[in-house]
Amino acid sequence: MRIPHLIKLISECWQEAEKSTSFLLATRYHDEDEPFITNLFHGELGVAVKEASDKGRVRRAFLQDIQSAFPEIDHSAEIELRISEIGATVTFHPGKIERLTGGDFGLVLVRPDAQKAQYESNCVTIDADNRRGLLCQAKINQRSSRSPQRPHWGKLSDTQERELGNHLDYLALLLYEYLDVERLSLGPFQWQTCRESSILEIKRWLRRGDFPSRKSSHEIITKLANDQGPDGIGTDKKDIIKKYICPETRPSLTIRIGWPPDRKPPLRLLIKPQAQQEEKVVLVRA
Repeated sequence: MRIPHLIKLISECWQEAEKSTSFLLATRYHDEDEPFITNLFHGELGVAVKEASDKGRVRRAFLQDIQSAFPEIDHSAEIELRISEIGATVTFHPGKIERLTGGDFGLVLVRPDAQKAQYESNCVTIDADNRRGLLCQAKINQRSSRSPQRPHWGKLSDTQERELGNHLDYLALLLYEYLDVERLSLGPFQWQTCRESSILEIKRWLRRGDFPSRKSSHEIITKLANDQGPDGIGTDKKDIIKKYICPETRPSLTIRIGWPPDRKPPLRLLIKPQAQQEEKVVLVRA
């Protein structure tokens, strides 16, 4: 199920967190490096998502997506009751060391997915644990004492160069760049996906500062949530997500859209025909 309203909301929270991070860097912290910026952003994103969830914006967006995906589901008090507790949270697991892949941190999006049941025409099933993960390598345009105007994105470490080549299908570079010489104004985050690329190409991008297809955070969040085709990003394979994208030792950022841990979500939507060809939807817990 496509979730354009939910993803638009999460994207807005992400962009708000980017602006807050940039403001804090300009007013309190100057010329910071990738780990500091990433950690600061994680906190700001958590604040933005919690506020949206507390105000009921997540619940309303999910209701819009359900109604768009399945027009036969009527707007009813029963449906609103069943989704009244849906919300979103951001969890940052700090990790300890880079390991296995050399990536800086893992980004995981967990969200509910509703699909028509394969063998039941009157049933829509809900997977409350649909997830996609993206391995992220943060790089910053560094200050160069020899040529301040020349891009200087650093290099891949030996570990990164050795290990990242095995994970290019679900790897993206997260690019931080200051817009001024004083390095007070951090620009919007930019991304470069690495699918169908090679380590040699990535090294050349960093050396020249020439990234062939930069993408905004909005594009990345949208593709991570919805696009599973040839242009998609990340992976939905849970074993890869657990082992390589967010293992215990790696910093990871999880955005979870769903019901609270102590609430069992509805697993099916039953569409029952009534008189005069009307349809009524009843949410049940399997």
